[in-house]
Amino acid sequence: DLSKGLFYYTSKFFLDWVDSQKKTFDFSNKDSVIDAYRRYSKYLVDRTLLADTEEESLAAHTAKQYQRNAAKLIAYVFDCHEIDIVSQAMQVQSQRYDVPVLPIAEEDHQKTYATLLNVFLEIHRIVIQEADFPAHFQSVNEEDFYFYSGFHHQTEKQHIQFDMQSYLAKYPVIPAFSKMLADFDLAEDSKYRKRLRENRNEALYKLQQRNENKRHIERERLASYGLCIGMLLFIAQTGANLDTAQQLQLDTMEILPSTQGRRFSGTKSRAGGKTVYPEFGVKFEPVFRKILELREWYIQDEPCDFIFPLRNEIQQLGPVSYGRLQLMKKLFQRIFPRMVWITPQQWRKHKSSQYVELSDGDLLLEAEVMGHSL
Repeated sequence: DLSKGLFYYTSKFFLDWVDSQKKTFDFSNKDSVIDAYRRYSKYLVDRTLLADTEEESLAAHTAKQYQRNAAKLIAYVFDCHEIDIVSQAMQVQSQRYDVPVLPIAEEDHQKTYATLLNVFLEIHRIVIQEADFPAHFQSVNEEDFYFYSGFHHQTEKQHIQFDMQSYLAKYPVIPAFSKMLADFDLAEDSKYRKRLRENRNEALYKLQQRNENKRHIERERLASYGLCIGMLLFIAQTGANLDTAQQLQLDTMEILPSTQGRRFSGTKSRAGGKTVYPEFGVKFEPVFRKILELREWYIQDEPCDFIFPLRNEIQQLGPVSYGRLQLMKKLFQRIFPRMVWITPQQWRKHKSSQYVELSDGDLLLEAEVMGHSL
């Protein structure tokens, strides 16, 4: 197989280069290996910049293949997305190297945004329209996931032998007992038959509770997921900094007469508390209204100024934490393995590059809209 052979050859090339370096890299440590990948990437870029007549010169398309396969190898070893590795280093490219390279393709931004929006709208349907569980999450890659409950409370009781949560994720209704016996490959007289029936009965009972109680804890959990996703959609639309979005308050919101969109004022802590004005147009307005509805349902009558609030371990309302965003990343990577996870910083970078493109390279306009300093 030519592709397997190429992967082996390019991987060996990367490992041989690592071995040839004076610096020692720890292959059991992800940060150390990423450091090696950064240095290796610079080495490849430098070789593509040499004159064609020089022996060490490397064609850009060859260097790209070497670099890409090194990232694939590292992602495989550390069980993470290739993009998590690629985004750490300058990428080999055919164009000038003073042009910033966006490692995530435009198509991936669109697909990830559409998938986040799909999940958000389904959460809104379950919580605000009081629809029944399971929630049906769909990615634009046509991956389906039926959400019965959060992953945090995987049951660890001794009598639970079957991973019901992962099993039910494939089904819009809880299957008949006979089908479950067949799916778990259990004979009719199996000693596990009773346990499986108990598991199924427990799942049916919990589903009934979630559907009868319109403020069930699983509905609150879904609402909290929805507010996290809503904040990511907001960042993707406005290019707001993560810390600005986290601290954004409702009383700073105003309607823009020109576009009927909304503008907010917030502070950018990394820029010494500088005031910035994230805004969005009328197209995002219907989604933002749903975010506000979800917010109102979630906080009930409790005083709270944050636009994207979340309860902590002692049920106090505060801003969405970084830890909660990491939890959402794990959730999406589990339910939609083919989806490219895009961080708030990458959404912001993408929005910034869109402004530069649409304004025909006007960096002053981009800085004004994004709150950058020049």
